[in-house]
Amino acid sequence: MPFRSLKTLSEEQQWRYVEYMLLAAAAIPILLVLRAFFSTDMVSGWDMEPQYHLVELMVGYLREGRITGYDRAWFAGYPAFTFYGPFTYILAAAPSLLSADIFPPAFGLHIIIIALPFLYLWALRFTTKTFFGSRAGCVSILFGIFFLLSPSNNLSGPFGIHGSLTHGTINGFVGAVLILLLLGIVESHRQASSSIKAALATIVFAVLILTHTLSTIFALSLLLTYSLVHGKEGFKISATIVAIAAVVTIPWWIQFVRNLDFTSGRLLSILWDDPIISLLPGSQFVLECVHNFTAGSLLRLPVPALLLAVCTIISIVALIREQNYALPAIFLTLLLLLPRNVLPQFIELPIHYYRFVMPLFGIMLLLASNGLLIIVNRLQDVSSPFGRNISSGLLSLFIVWSLTTVFVQDYSGPLTTSGPYARIFKSAQQACANRRLPASPIKISETSAYAAGSSVIEFLKESGVSGRVASEMPHYNNDLLGSPHFFSSLIPKEVGAEVIPGLLAESSYSAGFFPATIGYESDSIRWGRDHLSIYFHEENPFVSLEGMMHRLRLWGVEFLIATSLKYKDALRTLKADIIEEVFESAPFAVFKISHPMPKIRAIRGKPFLFVNLGGMDFREFAEEWYKSDSAIHVPVITTSKDYRELSSVEREQIGGFILSVRGSARRSKLEMKPWMIPGKSLMVVGRISDFQGQPNYWIATSQQDGGIVFFETKTDYQLGAYSFESDLYDGLNRFLHSPQSALDGATQIEPIEISNSAITFEHSGGAIINYSFFPRWKSKDPQQTVFAAAPSVMYVVSRGRTELYYD
Repeated sequence: MPFRSLKTLSEEQQWRYVEYMLLAAAAIPILLVLRAFFSTDMVSGWDMEPQYHLVELMVGYLREGRITGYDRAWFAGYPAFTFYGPFTYILAAAPSLLSADIFPPAFGLHIIIIALPFLYLWALRFTTKTFFGSRAGCVSILFGIFFLLSPSNNLSGPFGIHGSLTHGTINGFVGAVLILLLLGIVESHRQASSSIKAALATIVFAVLILTHTLSTIFALSLLLTYSLVHGKEGFKISATIVAIAAVVTIPWWIQFVRNLDFTSGRLLSILWDDPIISLLPGSQFVLECVHNFTAGSLLRLPVPALLLAVCTIISIVALIREQNYALPAIFLTLLLLLPRNVLPQFIELPIHYYRFVMPLFGIMLLLASNGLLIIVNRLQDVSSPFGRNISSGLLSLFIVWSLTTVFVQDYSGPLTTSGPYARIFKSAQQACANRRLPASPIKISETSAYAAGSSVIEFLKESGVSGRVASEMPHYNNDLLGSPHFFSSLIPKEVGAEVIPGLLAESSYSAGFFPATIGYESDSIRWGRDHLSIYFHEENPFVSLEGMMHRLRLWGVEFLIATSLKYKDALRTLKADIIEEVFESAPFAVFKISHPMPKIRAIRGKPFLFVNLGGMDFREFAEEWYKSDSAIHVPVITTSKDYRELSSVEREQIGGFILSVRGSARRSKLEMKPWMIPGKSLMVVGRISDFQGQPNYWIATSQQDGGIVFFETKTDYQLGAYSFESDLYDGLNRFLHSPQSALDGATQIEPIEISNSAITFEHSGGAIINYSFFPRWKSKDPQQTVFAAAPSVMYVVSRGRTELYYD
């Protein structure tokens, strides 16, 4: 339409025309950024590469008529889609499933990724229009572009297209769209009650529950605040939506809640002290520009952040003056509470809390859209033509500057250009610089070390891997291979082998033990439970690289892939009967660990039964067990069953008890009498807190005559910035190193079947199943108990044929 024809349109039509122009302007750079997803090749990204494995996993589950299951490929096994929402992957798997594999699983995933930015703009426009009218809906598209196209170095987190793809937060992106849509439908329903709107809101919330846990918590908090503002009316709407959606999705979330104790148990907090930095893209460059200002720095000034902040503040003030409190209350309340470390004080939910900021950004965009419209309307009221023109020009300059900022920045992210692999990094950086802007995520086949990584995978194929493959995960593998998860993403598919670690660390009971083990004397990322990561440190004289290899052997690791020079050099110093180098394709080297433990093994020693009587839980104990070079050779098991509920065969196989009690009061002989069984040892572990609130332990053990000897063990030692408590560790070494409890040996049991849903073998006696324990593993024999065994695997007492199934 010619610009001169705009004058013939009504004001409302002019705004709609501008809206269409903005959508068209947004579509071009969005599609350019996503052009790598127009094929079905794997695309690189920190957590992006493992997404392909998850989609393929879901295709298999759907064929079996289920949406959750067990995945042996990562972390020695974990419950897939039990703690991680399945809905996005159901959608991604649908094209492959419905087309009888004509379309590969990547096709559905890429369709979702391409559609998400446009769905976000639509949801943002719809909700803004619902709250503030069609003009504000038009303005919201502008801010939606800021959000979607801001490069990773302008946002402190997984937001927008690039941030979401780099961090692999596809579920979070879908959740952000659903939250905006839910808020818009609820407000529309409040303005004009409709059963259809109520049903739609309920469906959206139910889908949200099945999509992303953190987005669900955010939505619940949002609806609660909304109810408080709108009183009885708001409460009725919100309560109805939540209640019906919760009932509909019970089969999924009840498993989530019931089994939280069997996640990694790690409390992951926000990455930044204050979420405001995350909400204002570009703010972190202010100090950089002050210290090193150049002409190029002008494009890096946080103009979008300033525009967002000013418009948001103006909107909040205006809404409060109008006594329209809903959005200001929602935004300010959630800003103060959710992104901070408040929830971990009440619930051990092992998820990245900083991801609350992404849906919060959506609420901010709603407010900013209204604020910008207020500014535009006030400029029209300026009586002086000169003042009006100057003000309008400045506003236009800010908007154009903001758009320029997001359009011309490089999306490749910073690359490491120093250190042993500087040549490779600089080559990759030059390749990024040569691409036309806006840059797109690249295919993994275009990464700088892809050929070397592929050579490693080919070697493993030819080697016939029977055990697991562990890999060092340094952050710079993101530059070399497009992701630290390259090997854990491709080896299960290309080699058919199980890997350590994997992606969904929060979902696996075993995940907390791997990063600390592989991270010793390496550059591998040490996410996971802090307690082990601090203890397994090079400055701790009680820990050795040889000991770490013994622990990897315990997990059945046959091959270890090393990237960093320091790790490779350290591994090469070990004896060949422990580990030896068998392949190298620079910068990667493959080492073979001697005599890895089999997937199922018989044990001749009798395990100890851990019983929690109100003290430390089994996971805490297992960490101390895992730290001890002596204790790791002694099987310790636990179960939720009472000891008397165990079969006589199972009771016979128990060599002793480890009782975990509360408090420091030493137990009398009378109190311990039920556990003082002839022929069985007894160890009592007590947990108290010192004056600083830190846990201390005391240990008591029984003598052969049945008496109990109590001894205190408390040894603190400082090593630089690290502090290690060795009290319980010392006790374990003293007690579990006795000949009575020592493990005589282990032999392999050849499985009849091992799959994600069944484990079958023949054996008589105790057997360790080297997969992560999860309560949904059951025995077809109702008298047979599936125990959890330290550190986090399974144990059964077999009486011939054992058949386990995942229900």
